[in-house]
Amino acid sequence: MSFLEQVLQEIQKIGESIGDAEKVDRLLQENLEHLYEKLDDKNENLDDKLVRELRTWATKMQEILDKLQPEEAKKIAKNILIFSNKIFQFSLNSKASNTEKEIVIAGYEIALKVFDKEAYPQEWALLQDQLGCFYSSRIRGGIAENIELAIQAFNSALKVYTHDYLCEQWANTQNNLGNTYLYRRREDKAENLETAIKLHNNVLKKLYNNEPYSIIWSNSYSLIWAETKNYIGCAYLEREKEDKAKNIELAIEAFKDALRVYTCNSFTYEWAKTHNNIGNAYLQRKKGDENLTQAIEESIEAFNAASQVFIDLDNYQWARTQNNLSSAYLQKKKGNKQENIDLAIKACQAALKVYNHNAYPQEWAITQSDLGDAYQTAGKYSEAYEAFDAAIGIVENLRGKIIFGSNIDSDKQKLAEEANLIYQNMVELCLELANNNPQYYAHAIEYAERSQARNLVELLATKNLYPKGDIYREEIDKLRHEISSKQRQNLSQQELPKLQKGLDELLNKINIEDDSFKFTQKINPISYSEIQDLVEEKTAIIKWYITTNKIITFIITGDKNHKSQQKPLCICSSKGLEKLIKWCKEYFETYHASRNDDNKRHEWKSLLTTRIQKLAKILHIRYVLSLIPENCNRLILIPHRFLHSLPLHALPFSNKQDKCLLDKFPGGVSYAPSCQLLQLSQTQQSLNLHHLFAIQNPSAKNPEANLKYSNLEVKLIKSFFGSYKVLEEQEAKEDNFKKFDWNSLSNFCIHFACHGEFNLKYPLESALILAETEEEAKDKQLKEQKEDGRLTLAEIFGLNLKHCQLVTLSACETGIADFQSLSDEYICLPSGFLFAGSPNVVASLWKVKDISTAFLTIKFYENLKQMQKNSSQLEKGAVAIALNQAQLWLRDLTVEKLNNWMKNMPLTGTEKFELRNTFPFDQIREPHHWAAFCAIGQ
Repeated sequence: MSFLEQVLQEIQKIGESIGDAEKVDRLLQENLEHLYEKLDDKNENLDDKLVRELRTWATKMQEILDKLQPEEAKKIAKNILIFSNKIFQFSLNSKASNTEKEIVIAGYEIALKVFDKEAYPQEWALLQDQLGCFYSSRIRGGIAENIELAIQAFNSALKVYTHDYLCEQWANTQNNLGNTYLYRRREDKAENLETAIKLHNNVLKKLYNNEPYSIIWSNSYSLIWAETKNYIGCAYLEREKEDKAKNIELAIEAFKDALRVYTCNSFTYEWAKTHNNIGNAYLQRKKGDENLTQAIEESIEAFNAASQVFIDLDNYQWARTQNNLSSAYLQKKKGNKQENIDLAIKACQAALKVYNHNAYPQEWAITQSDLGDAYQTAGKYSEAYEAFDAAIGIVENLRGKIIFGSNIDSDKQKLAEEANLIYQNMVELCLELANNNPQYYAHAIEYAERSQARNLVELLATKNLYPKGDIYREEIDKLRHEISSKQRQNLSQQELPKLQKGLDELLNKINIEDDSFKFTQKINPISYSEIQDLVEEKTAIIKWYITTNKIITFIITGDKNHKSQQKPLCICSSKGLEKLIKWCKEYFETYHASRNDDNKRHEWKSLLTTRIQKLAKILHIRYVLSLIPENCNRLILIPHRFLHSLPLHALPFSNKQDKCLLDKFPGGVSYAPSCQLLQLSQTQQSLNLHHLFAIQNPSAKNPEANLKYSNLEVKLIKSFFGSYKVLEEQEAKEDNFKKFDWNSLSNFCIHFACHGEFNLKYPLESALILAETEEEAKDKQLKEQKEDGRLTLAEIFGLNLKHCQLVTLSACETGIADFQSLSDEYICLPSGFLFAGSPNVVASLWKVKDISTAFLTIKFYENLKQMQKNSSQLEKGAVAIALNQAQLWLRDLTVEKLNNWMKNMPLTGTEKFELRNTFPFDQIREPHHWAAFCAIGQ
């Protein structure tokens, strides 16, 4: 048992002393004395279990304090703060891990229960301000979530501090808040930076009337003025709005202002920090080669000045300065190039002697990445590989810290975007190394995989983790889905602790019988040999990976002897990438403009065929296909980033332009977000559909939204099933859907014949549009809980569809993923249903026509059921085969074929007549009619 565990064990005895104030106080004093003796020579880490116990203890302490007299509670709260502060000092003065901060935060949160705003406003505000500082540097729980907590704490403090009352404290907290917005990951980055600048400017305005440095007040709050200038300089340096060069000059001006107060003799530490900041500003100053050379020399001079101070005062700041020096030397044009690279490597290595991956994981990863860049520039590829690999390992460890909190997908996505360049560099480096050692081709594919759709991979890989003996299985399933859903919604500050408490209580019970169980765990990345095992004979995978320099196309086949099995093809230069980016920009901009404009929608549709043909050329699809064995009849596409939202299955491959990938691969063309997700989906049971659950035209009451052909669609689809449940029109309420007992069905599919929409700004708010719940109750609380008829992606994560085998989203925009993201997080409606339990999802890539969609989906199910008649269980890829055949049938449909088909359908004479006269035979070969849907998953 570690020392900190012993301390916490002693403190937990307090929980047995409810109502006994003297005993509680004595136990705290004894532990403090014990702590004073041991802190200097102990360095132990707390594990997840201990942190959970700490939260349980904190809850008990709050219950104790609620039952005590105010003076007794105040006395104990002060002792807890003393204890917490001592722990904090220990964490600063040693190599302790970030876990010790959990004790500090817990102590402050407990103290806030005693020192409330009404009775102790100043103490309460001080605690909030200090908590904000602790949250700002906290790792556990996710950096983005902690920054939000910090912002909330600083804003709370500012309810007491004003520029008229406790103005110095107000200014410090304003600056703390502004600096926190500088690093905020949520919401719009540009707006966050504007908020930071506004907060700092507010200090300058309220305290100093925006006057320049003046002797009149140089001795009054001059340090706050200098600190504010330093903060605002950092914000200008990161600012995205206005002219970049102008912002850099404003930053330099602000830093120079700060240096009027900070001198090397009077405020040495602050002087060094400001030199580090101004060095960064010089490094970003780019106004022509001559000025750039001078700016880099000035930055190196500033960094060296700061470094000489920090080496004796602050190891952490010294390491930061060394890292900055590395960047400067790597960009330096003056002098010997190799000497500059060597100095860059030396500076990174020096920084890494201070940083360790436990206490400073982010900084350590950044420095390892910079070291990799330096080695790669020097041509030392093996050393660069080791550095990038180390950086990636820590990035993935940081992902593991983001296990609880609101907006979890967004937080992980932001981290993935920040780390994206490391993965890109590693993939390109592996391809470079493979020129002499072919085994690195496999490593290139593996590292590309490790950066793709990781959120969904982690969710699917951990959802079936249970304790030994499968104890508490139902409780775990319920909590997993509830947490997955709630964390993707805007949780209130009351809901989040309740979920955390429920999770802690369940884990405490489980760990009594299985102390090794964790709610989540690190997921091992898929290996190249495992990827090969996914590919059966006559099957090929085309996997794209986009870097800042090129498009890389990997080809993996089931033929172990095939040449493309070992060597992926890099088909696109930077020029080709420029063409692709331009193509995608035009495609998505015109589509987005067409969503609510009939004229632009017509234009988008008319250009779709030409655009798809152009995309095929940019991706060199004919050449790629020439490298796939002729006997391959099944194709699995694994897109990257914005390619997820494109109809790649419709790419033409012949000069005639009338044949696409669907024609070439009769065994099916399907999609998977990544190879590892494909692997996870294939572990689920084979397809064997018995029951249908359908949503039918929920918007029927609205003349503008009524889907005329969806009624016919569901009528014919259900005729293929012996057992079905249909929620028709107003019965298809969101509430009815959510409350349905999914465990009452087995081997079933869900068919949505409704409206859908992709939310470009907030992808988690993308939704299927069901019927609204009519509110009859007058109770206010019930009204607030009324369902709005929008089944959002966040809510879909809360469904438990473990017996579902197929979800068909016969609606608009159901397969569009976030195409603006720099990372490759697969955030779209299919991701929610894959997590909910369905191994197969059929979804659309644009706004679809009601009539053509109805025909397509009816034929799709007809194909599936026909395949099932021929075999008790459907083969892998059956969904893709059935969908692809339906798409080709629809594309090539004629009046004669339609008449023959309708003979076998349960249609009335009137229905046949109407279909024959309204079907768009003259347009049906246009891809916007037949190519919108894709098969995702198994």
